[in-house]
Order: sequence, then structure tokens, then C-alpha cells
Amino acid sequence: MIKFDRYPWRSNYQWEISDRALKMAESKPERDAKKLREKLPLLAEQIEGGKIENFDGDAVRAERIKNKNDSTAEWRQKLAADWKRGRKWFYSLDEKLQKEIIERWEGNRYRPKTPVYFLGLLDIMTGEQAKRLALIAEEDEKRRQANADKQLSLI
Repeated sequence: MIKFDRYPWRSNYQWEISDRALKMAESKPERDAKKLREKLPLLAEQIEGGKIENFDGDAVRAERIKNKNDSTAEWRQKLAADWKRGRKWFYSLDEKLQKEIIERWEGNRYRPKTPVYFLGLLDIMTGEQAKRLALIAEEDEKRRQANADKQLSLI
């Protein structure tokens, strides 16, 4: 059957934010104001910036960890949806083409076993990519011909 890579992340991994990242978050307004003052010297005395009063490092840490975990979950859901779409497409093909696809998929050990490459292989092996490229080439040729006609009419 089709071999694939599971996930590039450990499933129960909890992201952490370093103390240095928190210090950088706290001093960001000050750094931004300094850059603006250097960029706009005529307005330098009007540009305010400094440390954030009442900076809550724990809240920033919790928010960043939540964002990172949510991002990882979204990415894993996208990969799962891509696998489902690829399998659905794969099983809708005839058995002969399925065998060819499996041979090509498992024959290249250097290809990453990800859904993106699987969908790309399906696209190539089913001929959908060639159809799409032919359509693009045809439209491009029409556009070039129209531009050439336009250029001739200007002369």
C-alpha cells in the first residue's frame, strides 16, 4: 500500500517561549520608535515610544504558545484534508493506473512522503497537469497574437 510520513512534529509537543523573546516583546515599541526617529529626523521629537507599562509577560507567553499550538493544529488538519482528497482521487482511478502510481510513489525513496507530493504525482499521472498546461499555453498564444495584431494596427 502507499507509504507516507506521519507528521513532522511530535504529537503532544508543547511550544515554549524563551525569556529573551519576552524581553524582545516588551522592548519592541522602544525599538520601533528608535527606528522611526532615525528614519524621520524632522519628526523625531514628536515620535513617542518606550517600554510598555503594565507589561504582562505571562499573558504574552500564554498567547504566543496558544497561537503556535493553534497554528500547528491547523497545519495538521490541512495535511489530513489533503491526504483525504488525495486518497479520494486515487481510489476513483482504475486499478492499472493505481498500480502505476504506487510503483512510482514507492520507487523513489528520496521523494518526501507528504500529501503535497502525492497530489502532485496524481496530477501528473492522471494527465490533469498536461491538460492544464496545454490550456495555459493556448490562452498565452491567443494573448500574444492579440498583442501582435494590436502592435501592427498601431503602425
